Amino acid sequence: MNIYIAYLISALSALCLAMAIVLISRKALGQLLVELCGNDARARYWTLFCGLFLVLCTLYGVLAELPAGDARSSAGFPGLLAGLLGFRAGVLALLLAFMGTALVLVVGIHRFEARK
Repeated sequence: MNIYIAYLISALSALCLAMAIVLISRKALGQLLVELCGNDARARYWTLFCGLFLVLCTLYGVLAELPAGDARSSAGFPGLLAGLLGFRAGVLALLLAFMGTALVLVVGIHRFEARK
């Protein structure tokens, strides 16, 4: 088995586990967030946000340690490591965008609730 095939199998396994956790916890998290957020629309958004954040964090964790292939193992996959590095940078940018969005929404919701 090639090192890249083994890496792909482990990455897909981790992502499947993350998606299973999201699906299993979605209903209970949604019910809790309805209580905490005050209405159903906010709770649905934050439930979706938490699920996406969990999957993206798992993906970034998988990409944190890329396979270090030697010349023999990377002969059939030229440029794969560079592609994985670019993909990792994109996932990090998505995580940062999610955190920025969350911060803006939390501040906005707090100000909205304070005016009531």
